[in-house]
Amino acid sequence: MKMLQDLKEEILNNKINRVYVFFGEDYGLRKHYINKLAEAYTEVKVIDDAFKLGEVSSNNSLFEVPTLYIVYNDIEFAKDTTQHIDNFFTKIGKDKIVIFDYEELPENTTLFKEYQDLITNFPNVKDNIALEFVDSEVTLNQSSKEELAFNCNNNYNSILLETDKIKSYKLASSLSEQKSFEELSIRRTNEL
Repeated sequence: MKMLQDLKEEILNNKINRVYVFFGEDYGLRKHYINKLAEAYTEVKVIDDAFKLGEVSSNNSLFEVPTLYIVYNDIEFAKDTTQHIDNFFTKIGKDKIVIFDYEELPENTTLFKEYQDLITNFPNVKDNIALEFVDSEVTLNQSSKEELAFNCNNNYNSILLETDKIKSYKLASSLSEQKSFEELSIRRTNEL
């Protein structure tokens, strides 16, 4: 399995593969990496069945359009035979990449058994990384950052949702981000 750090290095060094398989509990982090990869492509298409990719991409156009395809939770593809999956991978055009995105690791599938070098897990991050995510979104004191990261279970997607609430509250109330966090925390505590 490819480590998240290795995937990051590949993308930063512009060593883009034609196929990626993402899974894990942190949807926001997966989405962040998908968006980063999408920056280099003219078109981004979402497909629910990988085998439809052949139909979509074979439009007999004179010029290839760089396209990123995102295939969400295609369990049938993951269960297909190694031969079919290999054939699929060889048919992907040079100006195209395919990202298979799964919420969780499907058990007993060919894709996850035979293609470990394509797979990256996106778990909830460690405390220090979660604090960096909070820092990148809002300005809070250290204890508030730690509380926010902890309450979000170090999940990037949850951190983004909560910091959006803080920013919105800040705009609506003309308070600082710190004060907005404190007031929202008090409201949350009172509701419990």
